[in-house]
Amino acid sequence: MTSLRQGTFTREWTGAEGLDPDVTLVSSSSNQVTFLLHRGSLRRKTQSDPAGTGWKDLNPPSRSVGTLCVEDGAGTIWYRGADKHLWRVTGKDFEPLPQTSGLAGSQVNCMVTDSRGRLWIGTDKEIAMWDGTQFQTVIPTNAELPVDMAFLSSAEDGGLWAVANGRVRKAMDRRWILEAESLKNVFTGNLSRMGARKDHHGGVWLYDYGRGLSHIADDGQVRQFGPQEGFPGERVNCFFEDHEGNWWAGLDAGGLVRIRERRFQTIDTSGQVPTKPARSVCEETNGTLWIGTLGDGLARWQAGAFTNLMVPGGTGKGFAFCVYPDAAGRLWVSAGDEDLFVREHDGFKRVLPVVHGVKAILADKAGGIWVGTKSGLYFADSESSTDFKLYEGIGRNEVRALSEDGHGSLWAGAEDGTLFHITGDTIATFQAGQIYPYTKNVGIYDCPADIIPYNGITTRLRSYSINCYMNSEDIGNTHAGLPAGIYHVNVKTGEIRHPAPSSAMVFVEEVQFSIDDGDFGFSPSGLPGNGPVNTWYNVPAMMHRGSNFAFADNHVEFRRWRDGSTLGIPNITYTDPGPGYSDLRWVQDITATR
Repeated sequence: MTSLRQGTFTREWTGAEGLDPDVTLVSSSSNQVTFLLHRGSLRRKTQSDPAGTGWKDLNPPSRSVGTLCVEDGAGTIWYRGADKHLWRVTGKDFEPLPQTSGLAGSQVNCMVTDSRGRLWIGTDKEIAMWDGTQFQTVIPTNAELPVDMAFLSSAEDGGLWAVANGRVRKAMDRRWILEAESLKNVFTGNLSRMGARKDHHGGVWLYDYGRGLSHIADDGQVRQFGPQEGFPGERVNCFFEDHEGNWWAGLDAGGLVRIRERRFQTIDTSGQVPTKPARSVCEETNGTLWIGTLGDGLARWQAGAFTNLMVPGGTGKGFAFCVYPDAAGRLWVSAGDEDLFVREHDGFKRVLPVVHGVKAILADKAGGIWVGTKSGLYFADSESSTDFKLYEGIGRNEVRALSEDGHGSLWAGAEDGTLFHITGDTIATFQAGQIYPYTKNVGIYDCPADIIPYNGITTRLRSYSINCYMNSEDIGNTHAGLPAGIYHVNVKTGEIRHPAPSSAMVFVEEVQFSIDDGDFGFSPSGLPGNGPVNTWYNVPAMMHRGSNFAFADNHVEFRRWRDGSTLGIPNITYTDPGPGYSDLRWVQDITATR
């Protein structure tokens, strides 16, 4: 067993006492954690104990494989042994239930807790619920008796999914309300390795080691996954849903499988087949969606309902080309004949003097409004409100795209492919270089395996960054060692001497949480008289337990991380606890140039 605390993995215990492959978390609170081991004992420790210490085993009267264990909302741990008898764990003791506990059945086959923390028990004769004092029978009134319960799982709506008498059913308010007919007699015999997961549409996933994976929709429709869907086996060990709605199945001899829901829903304002293109979509901070259309005006999606707003002006009154909300609650729209309109409390009005040919709109974090037009870039600050002025410095380029980065800098894309970077009064221009014909596909800067979510984002334009010592602009801030005159930034290839081009990194694959600007910011290993620097400022990739590095002599290396502390880096500007520092020193040596 291994724990992860504050970015560091630590071995908690080993299998020296014998193979015990399956470990299940039963209870985890602020002061104590309890696991169920495969052979039937419980292992517990106090959270305040140092990692790898303090573990104590609780052994039931008859210990064997095939046990079940859950914790209810009151914090009571319930234990069902392989003999199908039920116990309560009180302190370090296993307490048998008295004959007056209310259970009619002699064999406890399954148990589960619901979202309210209530304990439900399935026996060879009934479904029962613990009321805090004893068990109450809650057999569905339309059930065929006797009810031999083999499996239970709670549903989000308060119901129960069950396998009873070989039939997969859903119960609600003590009635069977749904049955998966095609799964009759599929789940029979030993179901100790069966599991269930609720989906977000009211259905349920059933998985089992030997019976594969099945999905039951809220209307009872069943889909069983097999080779025809590309599902590689029937021995499903575990099943999990991530925060994006992807499902992950772990199979014995089948590896890891991801199941993604691919559904597109067409939203239309009239309820008819949509005929007008949606040109622009944005969202206000209150969740209201605005959709600019070519022919149906401006649509608002709020509280599950559409409202159409016709923007005045021009010959194309039903045309809204782009739309953008600002922090003051105003809505900026390019509409009609591509003129700029603003919506305030009293409705829409055309901005005067007229701003015409509007292609893109952006409200920046400081409250300023940027407008890209066919004849240049216009700007109004938060004080002048609607007094737009032509922004000097980029000429009469047709500006079609605007974006603000995390540092407050503006990026403007022009029709001819020129990219402008505006920081304060400084404007940098990026145009197609000599190697552009060979690098038109931006995918070359993105690792295809880089789909790991971060802040809700799984698709990034790039996963590679450039060494901050290779023709970087951020000289005064990122590049430690420059003021001392020891290290320098290379502007030309001929300047790369120490280290030599074969050891001087240019491009690096960067971890998801570290991708910010285009630089890979780093520090040398230390300066004379100052001691070593043990900080990772930006962080290389970890998804392959290593990272790719491209060097100035055109060769590429994959560095597999050797220090355990490297794989546990949780954020940028992270101080490496050591003790080896072999990975950190290697990156420092290939990054900083003298």
